[in-house]
Amino acid sequence: MTKRQSYFGFIGFMGFMSMRYFSSGNLLDLSYIGFFGFFSYFIIAKISGNKEDERYIKDRNIALAFTGKLAVVELSIIWCATMLIRNIDFICVLLALTYAITINAYAKKLYILEEK
Repeated sequence: MTKRQSYFGFIGFMGFMSMRYFSSGNLLDLSYIGFFGFFSYFIIAKISGNKEDERYIKDRNIALAFTGKLAVVELSIIWCATMLIRNIDFICVLLALTYAITINAYAKKLYILEEK
């Protein structure tokens, strides 16, 4: 695996700006939750190695398959929520949350597979 620069993970701290929702009451402030997806850089940077070998490629494909199934479940939940709640701001927040969860789930699954 090639080493990636992990300092992009610090952008994930911008996700804490979603706490402004509690003072402003603006639902779109919760969209900053999507920045938590950048924390995946910290997880992937912990994987040791400096080149992609056959085992890493196999683990990456398994992690991508897991993430794909998770994304389908998340999108179906968003679709059902869209049918029940027709608020575009709420849907934007759900999309940001889904983005962060999906990317972090991929990084965590890849890390678990690599450390086995």
